[in-house]
Amino acid sequence: FLQPKYFRIGPVILIDESWTIPSEVASYLQKEMVLRVDWTKGYEEHTVPVIAAILGQNCKDLIIEDDGAGNGTLGLLTLQQGAKRVVCIEKYIGEIKAAEKAFTAVVGRRGVKRLRKSEWQSYAAKPEDKVILIHDDLLNWFRADLKTRKRVAGGNIALRIAHVGPVYRKLHPLLIKDVLADPFRPRVILGGHVDTGEENNLLSPKPDEDIFARNNWVVTRAEHAVGNRDFVALVAVPPAQSLNAAGDTIRDSL
Repeated sequence: FLQPKYFRIGPVILIDESWTIPSEVASYLQKEMVLRVDWTKGYEEHTVPVIAAILGQNCKDLIIEDDGAGNGTLGLLTLQQGAKRVVCIEKYIGEIKAAEKAFTAVVGRRGVKRLRKSEWQSYAAKPEDKVILIHDDLLNWFRADLKTRKRVAGGNIALRIAHVGPVYRKLHPLLIKDVLADPFRPRVILGGHVDTGEENNLLSPKPDEDIFARNNWVVTRAEHAVGNRDFVALVAVPPAQSLNAAGDTIRDSL
């Protein structure tokens, strides 16, 4: 059984980052929006619905937060969709380096600011920062007060992307708690869910859907079906915005 080497999601082509692109395909891909992920870890199936969810948002001029950013794939997509800035938090140095390389290729070295654990809490975003890469554990980001986070990001976060999922049993509940406690009320895209229809499914999106529903958020799904499994990304809209869910998210600037 041979896995496909790419998926097309609307205008996006998602490919295996280890794939050596044939010369006859390379010229074609130059005209496309190409994103890369590591298919050896099964990330591709989970990433498809998250990409679809992002494509359904108006990112223009927004400040985006990418929790557990990995190699920067999703942050790149938000920039290509017109985001003003993306703040990426990632604890693994290999992923940080890969993200820095990918972002630099798109926005230039001057547009990418990489911050170590000892640096980011005292940083204030500059107008030229298109990407802020924070090399630290997400838990430390959650522990920081919102005033500090806003200063680092250069304004209110309007959309949070968290492609971590309930497989991270300790981190995921803290992520949900942090989202619900945020007074700035950003929209949220949560990846990493799988709906199998089974009651004992630890990756089911239903517990998160129920939590948001109890707090009067409106939740929709982006899904990617593979056999009897649906890989799911949840899009959660806070109450103040759900009254006009089709409207633009409130923007903030320096």
